[in-house]
Amino acid sequence: MQLSITTIVAALATFHIANASWKITAFSNGACTLNAEDINSFSRELSSSESVPDCFTFGQDMPGTSCTEAYPATSTTGPCNSGPLNPKSIRAEGNCVFYAEANCEGSEAGVTLPGTPTCVDNGANIMSYICVNTFPLLMKERSQLTQSSKWSD
Repeated sequence: MQLSITTIVAALATFHIANASWKITAFSNGACTLNAEDINSFSRELSSSESVPDCFTFGQDMPGTSCTEAYPATSTTGPCNSGPLNPKSIRAEGNCVFYAEANCEGSEAGVTLPGTPTCVDNGANIMSYICVNTFPLLMKERSQLTQSSKWSD
C-alpha cells in the first residue's frame, strides 16, 4: 500500500495540531491540591489549543489562552476574574517550563511534557511559564530567553 504525499502531509499536520495543545492548573496551595475547608483555596485552569511561544507571568494578561477558576469551599467555578494568583503548585500537561521569577527569568521551577500530567511543586511561588508545541522549540525559546537576559544585564 502506498500513501500519497498529500495524505502524508495531512497526517503530519493533524499530528502537529493534536500535539500543539497544553493545559496547566495553578493551585493556591502546594502539592497540586485544594483545601475544601479554606474559602481562599482555589485553582485556575489555563489552556490553549495551539502553541503560544510567549512567556506568561501570573498576574498579567495571557493572550491566546482560556482560563477558568474553581473554589471548592463554595463549589463555584467561573471566569478568571478574582485577581492575581501566585501559584504554590501547578499540574501541567504539555511542553512547559516554569520559573520562580517573572518574565521567565531566574531558576527553573519545573519542566513538563505532553501526555504526562506532572505536579510542579518546589516549595515556593511559581511566577511565570512558557508552553510550546514541540520540545525542540521549547529548548530554542529557553535558549533565547537565557541569551536575552544575559545581554540585558
